[in-house]
Order: sequence, then C-alpha cells, then structure tokens
Amino acid sequence: MQQKFRNLALSLPILTALVFLLLATLLCAKLMRGFRTFSRGENLWSKSEKQVQIDLLQYTYSCDRSMLVDAAKHLAVLESDRGARRQLDNANPDLQMVNKGFEQGGNAPEDIPSVILDYRLFRHTEAMSRALGAWRDTDDDVDELSGFLSELRA
Repeated sequence: MQQKFRNLALSLPILTALVFLLLATLLCAKLMRGFRTFSRGENLWSKSEKQVQIDLLQYTYSCDRSMLVDAAKHLAVLESDRGARRQLDNANPDLQMVNKGFEQGGNAPEDIPSVILDYRLFRHTEAMSRALGAWRDTDDDVDELSGFLSELRA
C-alpha cells in the first residue's frame, strides 16, 4: 500500500507538468490562430482597398455602373473591419459588433475570438502597435474613397 502512495507521490509532479504543458500548448495555438487570422485579414483588406481603386478607375473609363456596385462591395470590407477595430479600441467594446465587422470583412467566424484575444493582449506591444497605427492611418483614405464613391453614385 505504501508503495502505491510512493508511486503516486512521484508521478503527481510529472502529471502536473504534463497538464501545464498541454494548457500552454493550447494557449499558444489559440494565439497563433489569432495572428494568422490578422495576417489573412490584412491580406483581404489590402486586396479590397486595391480593388476599390481599380473599380473606380474602370468606372471613369467605361461609365459602367456595375463597377460602382463592385467598388461599394469592396469598400464595405474596409469599413466593416475599421468598425470592428474601433470597437476593440473602446474600453468596453460591443463584441457582437466586433464579430459582425470582422465577419463582414471576410474573416472566418470561428477565428474571430482568437483575433479579439490577440488584439486585447498585444495591442500595446511595439510590433502590434505599429501595425495598428498603420491601419488607423488609412482611415482618412477610406473616408475619401467612400465620399468619392458616394458622389459618383449620386
């Protein structure tokens, strides 16, 4: 009987370490999923930004109103992502709006909680802060594109 307790006492620290390592691995996987989604989201955002410009340029040559519809669709990606980011910048963000914004921006719904976690944990780190600053710097450009599109659609 004492041998069993001795074996248990020896294996308990090992089991505790294994459980800790498993939890740390799961946390790392969740964080990496968020960063991967940020990267994919940036790719979708950049493509949409370029496509809005291309659609507007094509409209100026062709006067094909379908180009304005396409431009509006791509501009919606930029505006929805920006709305989600602005919500996350609030002290008490509306997580439904954040989810909706990132989903409308083309992000997979199952990846959005990881993005929110990463944003909240790392937004004040140097690398993330620089990336978010560059994203915020585009807000005026998005407003300008939106205004230009509104004028053309009128």
